[in-house]
Amino acid sequence: MERKTRERVIERLLHRQVEMRGGTTRKLKGRVNDCDRLVIWPRGAVHFVECKAPGKKARQGQLREHKRLHALGCKVYVLDTLDAVRNYVYYRGRGHITSRSA
Repeated sequence: MERKTRERVIERLLHRQVEMRGGTTRKLKGRVNDCDRLVIWPRGAVHFVECKAPGKKARQGQLREHKRLHALGCKVYVLDTLDAVRNYVYYRGRGHITSRSA
């Protein structure tokens, strides 16, 4: 029987992978429909990330918030699998590898 990946597992992997590359994440929990994490990369790149369980989609209110952030020039990513997290970190975190262990 296949075990489903929970949203918190995806979020935890994101945090660990970003920190391994010298960045950090902040949990956003101030407003309804906020993204789950603010990802801050070395050299000032900042992204909003919404973590979802596999196959789950962002709710309408979340999509409206993503649209508002895009209109302000922000980058918003929705990650719903462990591979999506790894790909995001690999492509967005290029050049930020550090020697810290996971």
